[in-house]
Amino acid sequence: MCGVAGWVGHGDPELLRRMLETLHHRGPDEIGVWANDSAALGISRLAIIDVVNGHQPVFSPDGQIVAVLNGEIYNFRELSREIRSAGRTLRSGSDAEVLPHLYESYGTDFVHHLRGMFAIALWDGRLQRLLLARDRVGKKPMVYRRDPSGLMFASEARALLATGWRPNANLTALNHVLAFGYLPERQGAFQGLESLPPGHIATWDGGNLAVRRYWSWEPQAPLHPAQAKPAVREALNDAVRVRMVSERPIGAFLSGGVDSSIIAALMAQNHPEQIKTFTIGFEHGEFDETSYADEVAQYLGTDHTTLTIQPDPGLLISQLVEAFDQPLADPSVIPTMLLCGLARQSVVVALSGDGGDEAFGGYERYLAAPTMQHLNPLLTLLAPFARAAARTADKQHRRKVSRILWEMQGRESLMDRYRAIMSIFTTQAQSRIWSRAALEQVDQLAPELLFQRVWGESKEFPSLWRMRYQDLRTYLPGDLLVKADITSMSRSLEVRSPFLDQRVLQLAASLPSGQLVHGRRTKSILRDLADELLPTTNMNRRKIGFGVPVAKWLRGPLREVASDVLLGPSSRERGWFNIDEVETMLKRHMSGEDLHKQLWAVFVLELWAQEWL
Repeated sequence: MCGVAGWVGHGDPELLRRMLETLHHRGPDEIGVWANDSAALGISRLAIIDVVNGHQPVFSPDGQIVAVLNGEIYNFRELSREIRSAGRTLRSGSDAEVLPHLYESYGTDFVHHLRGMFAIALWDGRLQRLLLARDRVGKKPMVYRRDPSGLMFASEARALLATGWRPNANLTALNHVLAFGYLPERQGAFQGLESLPPGHIATWDGGNLAVRRYWSWEPQAPLHPAQAKPAVREALNDAVRVRMVSERPIGAFLSGGVDSSIIAALMAQNHPEQIKTFTIGFEHGEFDETSYADEVAQYLGTDHTTLTIQPDPGLLISQLVEAFDQPLADPSVIPTMLLCGLARQSVVVALSGDGGDEAFGGYERYLAAPTMQHLNPLLTLLAPFARAAARTADKQHRRKVSRILWEMQGRESLMDRYRAIMSIFTTQAQSRIWSRAALEQVDQLAPELLFQRVWGESKEFPSLWRMRYQDLRTYLPGDLLVKADITSMSRSLEVRSPFLDQRVLQLAASLPSGQLVHGRRTKSILRDLADELLPTTNMNRRKIGFGVPVAKWLRGPLREVASDVLLGPSSRERGWFNIDEVETMLKRHMSGEDLHKQLWAVFVLELWAQEWL
């Protein structure tokens, strides 16, 4: 795991070193730089595979092809054998060195031969062409900007800012954060900043940039029901096994839920030594899963560490604004960052359960949205009661159900229902929270249109597939994987996700809806697998998720900080938000109404602006 940066058409190696210095947290072990008059590639490396000799950049035998890799290629051993059997020489045992050889053999199609998580930059000196490639689901980031001189790219926006670039904010992209909590797939938070989407390749050739998709998640031929569970177990076991290759200490995140517990169980079966597991707990019992994690850890015999969170608002806020150079309005970044810091004290690599819900149908909303399509008359009757309960319910689950009931009334299509569930601010609410001046710079329909476009990509398929596909294309890469990458890299920790292995995803795409959601039971096939691997009392409870008590924090330890940030002179002078509307929201929240999602989104945007603009 590393940070990469470079350019075509600029030509100052010392500037490249300054860019890489901003990415030191991603790769503290060494810096590698290559440059000529046309292009430059560099890397700040976190050494995990072939620690001693696995230096980057890597080169073709004639030196004409140069590449840097952020991530891991899990099938590098098989690829290395193929390269050597063709009579070529590899100088190291690293995974990155296979890239120039694969490119020589397959051209831009080399990505189809990679099993892993990656953001790759490759310079072809023969064709004077730069290639950028991102893994299939977006585990590793790649951002870039174009200017009259050429193109600059990096793992994080901060590296581009280190070049002296001083852009304004992209308010349309920030409006997407208000709508859904995260940035749209191609736009950055700064004007002129672009993000390479997951499963895409970009080529810069003669001053022209071409971006194309090379992978998409599509339904596969149905698997026979009797074969499903053994096939899932075998695929997950293989995905875990290849992700345990490391010369540095390795462990696992363990929440006590189905996904992380299955990963920990398979790790224990594939590791000759006791594995290390890590859990974050909360003082608020509603969000605390430590007892379930402790039970799993004891059953598996892991070396288990638990940290109970006692929030220090000043410290948390300073860590967040430093780590996220682009805004993400997901409060669970707080415990995730603390979990990564806890794990990094003992290990350099950690496996997680990310992707299990999207691949195998784990979210309760997969049950709620289709059901409510059939209940329009009843929803209309219940709406007033649901609205009141959504504002004041004291339990997270009750608040969630009540909010869904309120927002679902009058929505006839599954897409509209699902967008409402996933939204923070409606389009109407966005127009109230922005100031009049800011609205002149905002394309208010952009979030809705992007959601519709992605939804339309799966129009021929059943409802459960469409919701899972929507999440895998938007919520997973926009929120969950950004959170995982930035928080882990801020602590120089590599996180690997077996559920997002391409073979596991392909298998999940072959499972009929009934094997994923059975009655009221989500990710049914994973729960059946968990019954074989783990204590059954743990695995059939309601999903809690990695929530945090933000509503209580905003009324307690974060109350003063939030008020100062949202209503202070910086916010007023910037003029983005309607201060009267923000103040009203704060008062309503302090009076008992739950507006923590909306307040947190505005809070995050204002914090980001104060730190990064």
